[in-house]
Formats: sequence, structure tokens, C-alpha cells
Amino acid sequence: MGLDALDLTFRLEKSLGYRLTRTDWQELFRPSATPSRWDCTAGEFHDWVCRRMRAAGRPVPFSSWRRVKICISDVTGAALAEIRKDACLIKDLGASF
Repeated sequence: MGLDALDLTFRLEKSLGYRLTRTDWQELFRPSATPSRWDCTAGEFHDWVCRRMRAAGRPVPFSSWRRVKICISDVTGAALAEIRKDACLIKDLGASF
């Protein structure tokens, strides 16, 4: 797990009250036949976080997309306007996982 993933984990924990585990991250970035799978979009990341929260029995706040965007912005330095659901975390936003 890279520094950005660790930073994002801590920020999400503070913002959403849910901490992503190393196992969670391994599920998201599991090896696949297509290298682009390693670089999910911000929308896919948000949906994945919400699924993990629901699976853990945690409620997902109405403002979850905005909170995830703020966390991604704080970690990557990307402007909130750049963080669209179709923006790739690594290629478009500069995250280093």
C-alpha cells in the first residue's frame, strides 16, 4: 500500500467514520488481465467505498460523494472540479497507489 492509499484511508476514516483495510485495498486493486483495472475512476472508487461500508453494516451518508471528492483532492492536490466520476485516480488525478 502506497503513501497516497494510506493517507486516503486516514482521511476517509475521519470524514466517513469508516477505515479501509489492507484487504479492502487488495480487493480494489487486484491483478487482472487489463492494466487499466489498476486505475479505477473516482466514481468506481466512491461506489466501492459505499459497498464496503454497507457490507460492514455502516450507513452511507447522503454527502458521501462530496466527502470522497474532498479526500481525493486533499491527497492528490487535484481541484474539486477535476474530480469527476469518470476521472481515473492515477492517470487523471495523479494518485500514487
